[in-house]
Amino acid sequence: MKKFILLFLGVALLLSGCSKDECTAPQASDFSGTSTWVADVDPGTVTVLDDGRFLIEGQIGEWYDSSGNKLVTGKSVWVVNWLVQPDWSSAKLWGTAKIYVGLESGGNPGNAEGVWEITYDAALTEGVFDPEISFLSQGKIFVTANGKGKSGVVEGKLATWTYTMDISKGFVYNLTGSFL
Repeated sequence: MKKFILLFLGVALLLSGCSKDECTAPQASDFSGTSTWVADVDPGTVTVLDDGRFLIEGQIGEWYDSSGNKLVTGKSVWVVNWLVQPDWSSAKLWGTAKIYVGLESGGNPGNAEGVWEITYDAALTEGVFDPEISFLSQGKIFVTANGKGKSGVVEGKLATWTYTMDISKGFVYNLTGSFL
């Protein structure tokens, strides 16, 4: 009897969402666009390590993510941690972010149509520090991110993003991704 019940439950799970004539799995939605820097919110804290590297923790920036899909378009807030080589030629980055769906830059997060919560890892390569601007004038940043829809129109959805930036061309990431 137990085998029959388990078999019945297994078949029911496999067939859920299927009609008599058709059975389709959820389809991924691909997107692409840009993420543009808006403002620094908090510079974070900087610690010079014994080996000369810099550890920057808790840097917060506001960005605006724009794509052809409204479910991944809106104000984004990124918390960034950096482990930077002494000459700024390379770094590891990691942290968390939130995308407030449908919210314009500067908008109140409470007015978002939904919220994505994101974790990410990133790498800086080919970095050149410019003392005149106290930041990088050149370099490439590559970000891989995973997110979960926490509220509103994206609640329960899962997504992946890839962000790439060539700093010499400005503080704009090109982004691609998909979500279910």
